[in-house]
Amino acid sequence: MSISVCVATYNGEKYITEQINSILNQIGNYDQIVISDDCSTDKTCEIVKAVGDSRIILIENKETIGVIRNFEKSLERVKGNYIFLCDQDDIWKPDKVKVCLEYLNIYDIVVSDCEIIDEKENVVLGSYFSRRKSGKGFFKNLWANTYLGCCIAFKKEILDIALPFPSDIPMHDIWFGFIGEAFFKTHFIEEQLVSYRMHNQNISPTTVGISPHNLFSRLGFRWNIAKYFPLIIYRKWKTWS
Repeated sequence: MSISVCVATYNGEKYITEQINSILNQIGNYDQIVISDDCSTDKTCEIVKAVGDSRIILIENKETIGVIRNFEKSLERVKGNYIFLCDQDDIWKPDKVKVCLEYLNIYDIVVSDCEIIDEKENVVLGSYFSRRKSGKGFFKNLWANTYLGCCIAFKKEILDIALPFPSDIPMHDIWFGFIGEAFFKTHFIEEQLVSYRMHNQNISPTTVGISPHNLFSRLGFRWNIAKYFPLIIYRKWKTWS
């Protein structure tokens, strides 16, 4: 059993060390953290290299590709049996890996609850699940996604269907939730295993349940996921062949 943690970075110098340390303390000698950096203009890459841990793989993009493609680059390099998605500025709880792996013995993809903290690590929301009414359900999550990327972990075989990402999916976590609900055993872990940090550079209204998009845009996002149902059926069929 091995673990790969995928991190997409961009100008994350302020918090990346704390996040990396909260991961390294939980993974084994043969596990890996795959960091794909999207042309940061700060010292993010220098800081990552200075950690000096052989378990860290740093990919430095030559041109800006955006958060979805950045995560895809990291996912293409994984070697682990179990994949964890991770943001650059959060903090993992000390038992995150242990708890997720226990559930991954039963399920194929899991998503944990998280608390939301501010820049000074004050808790501003105790439960993302409670605010978003998170839970299983294909149509539920197609209509209002509750798969938060930084809280997702899954078995590597899901990548056989997930990759490559279609060009116009609205976000990678919505894509994984869509695939998980369609074909795999999913589970929502009620424990808060991540401290999700909100700050001036990453504040997203959808995180606290308020969409900034109008109805037409939201319907467009859902169509850009649903239209790929035939594609994932085909990819799933190929895994059976």
